[in-house]
Amino acid sequence: MADEKTLKEALVSAFEQLKAQSALLSAVICDVAALRSTLLRDPETLVRYEEALVREVENAKAEIAASALIFDEIIRLLRGPVGWTN
Repeated sequence: MADEKTLKEALVSAFEQLKAQSALLSAVICDVAALRSTLLRDPETLVRYEEALVREVENAKAEIAASALIFDEIIRLLRGPVGWTN
């Protein structure tokens, strides 16, 4: 099992990540709501929005994957070493 200092550091890191993600998610939700209510009244604009959304999702995949790896490492640290048992 990881020592207490390592666990505390991992928890601090986890909550820092969560705080940053929460703030970012809140900003994105507000932005998307404003864009949708303003721009998507026109069918042509809706098509352009959908194309842009697909493009942005592709661009965000690497960042999302990197964030997931950070969380996986934090979880691994919190769980401590895993040994084989028979």
